[in-house]
Amino acid sequence: MLIENSFRVPVPVEQAWRTLLDVPRIAPCLPGATLDESEGTTHRGRVKVKVGPIQLAYKGEATIAEQDEVARRLVLVATGRETRGSGAASARVVAELVERDGATDVQVATDLDLTGKPAQFGRSIISDVSGRLIDQFATNLAALMVAPQASPTAEPAVAPTSGPPPSPAAPAPPGEGAALDVWTLLPPPVRVGVRVVLPALLLLATGWLLGRRGR
Repeated sequence: MLIENSFRVPVPVEQAWRTLLDVPRIAPCLPGATLDESEGTTHRGRVKVKVGPIQLAYKGEATIAEQDEVARRLVLVATGRETRGSGAASARVVAELVERDGATDVQVATDLDLTGKPAQFGRSIISDVSGRLIDQFATNLAALMVAPQASPTAEPAVAPTSGPPPSPAAPAPPGEGAALDVWTLLPPPVRVGVRVVLPALLLLATGWLLGRRGR
């Protein structure tokens, strides 16, 4: 399944390129993701996803297979398996960066292969959720890129003794380990479709099983 997305970050392409290669730094920007360890260009971690009452958890690794600094092209290969279930996922992600008017456009093409429960939702729902997930990632990434970096030699600021706490410089990315609730990303018409179709499928499956047992 080929899924294409795009987003823009408000920084020059050189800065965007360096940031995207810093996986430990940007991993918290992806909702539901937790990075466990990194070894060179290989990164291992977990992803949690919720669809209404159904929660899925994957554990796997992603490797930067190609990085062309001249063309600003990055290829990431990822594989993972459900921690409680037989489902699996694999993806080849190609990201290409182009600078436009001081900002950077990022084109993302994902060749995705799913087995297990998520594969039953169909291409349209998966594509829609993917697009909304990329939007959230881009928002968090943009906030990360424009946030001022603390100097390692700077003295710590003294906390005020009274008054409201200062506002953060940029929105914080989602906390580690928090499952991404896909249900909240689905548009209302799709939610209605899932509510109608999913119970019908469960009812048919239950009837089939009872019929098998009665034979």
